[in-house]
Amino acid sequence: LPPTLNPDIQRRNQRLLDHAQAFQPDIIWLSGDNTVILPETLAQLKAKHNCTIVYVSGVSPIVFSHPIERQAARLYDLVLVNDYYHGIQWLELGAKQMECLPYVAIDPSFHYPKPKTDVPNAYLCDIAFVGTLVPDTLYSERVHALEALREFDLGIWSVHEVPDTLKPYHRGYALGDEMMQILSSAKISLNVHGDFMRYDVNMRLFETAAIGTFQIVDNRPGITQWFTPDEHLVVFDSIPTLREKNRYYLAHDAERQRIADNARQHVLQYHTYDNRLAQVEALL
Repeated sequence: LPPTLNPDIQRRNQRLLDHAQAFQPDIIWLSGDNTVILPETLAQLKAKHNCTIVYVSGVSPIVFSHPIERQAARLYDLVLVNDYYHGIQWLELGAKQMECLPYVAIDPSFHYPKPKTDVPNAYLCDIAFVGTLVPDTLYSERVHALEALREFDLGIWSVHEVPDTLKPYHRGYALGDEMMQILSSAKISLNVHGDFMRYDVNMRLFETAAIGTFQIVDNRPGITQWFTPDEHLVVFDSIPTLREKNRYYLAHDAERQRIADNARQHVLQYHTYDNRLAQVEALL
C-alpha cells in the first residue's frame, strides 16, 4: 500500500505527533531514506511547535530519494549533504538551506590501525577495495578502475555481486571490524566514488585515513576541501595515471607510509564525530 493508505504507517505518524506534543521539540533531525514520516506529519510538527527540520542524507535525491522525501523538501530548513551537487538538487526541490558537511566522520575508538601480522592470508594483498560494484549504472567508474588493476595483487570485498570480469579477485564481504582489518592489512586502499557522486566525498575516505592505510582516490573537486592531495592521499584523473601511481607507491614504502600517517593525524584532529557535531551545532 502507498504510505498514505497504509494503516501501520498512519499509526506510526500519529504516535510521532503525540510524542512531539509531550516533548515539544525545537529541532526535528530527519535521516535520509525515510519511507515512513509523511510530509503532512512534518507540516503539522512545524505548525504546532515552530520547530526546525534538519534533513541529513549522503546520496543524490535524483537517484535514491523516495517520493515522500522529495514532496517534503520545502519543509526542510537545513539539508546536510556529503556532495555539494546533491545540496543544489535539494535546493531546487525547495529546501531552504543546504550545507555540504559530510555527516560521516571517524570514531577513534573504532577506526584505528589493526595489526598486520597473524591475519588470514585472504586479507593480505597489495591493493584492496571494499564496497559496492553493482549495478553498472551507478558504479561503472569503480568497475573500470578495478579492471585496470587486474595485473596487480588485487583483493575485492563486497556484500553484493561483482561483475564477471572481477569475480577472480572477489574474496568475500567485509563489514565492521573485519573491514577495518582488511584495509589495515593492505598496502593500498583504492577508493573510487560512485557515479552519482560528482563533487564531494564518501565515508571510506575518512575511514581509510583513520586506520592509517595509504589510499588512492579518484579526483573529485570537493576532496581538497577536506584533504590535501599528495600530503594525506593521492588522487588520479585517468586509468593510465591510476596504474602508474599504484606501481610507484608499491615500490616506495616510506613515501606511502608517510602519506598514510599524515592522513591519520589529520582526521584525528579535524574529522571526528565530535568535530562534526560542533559544526552542526554552530549551523543550528
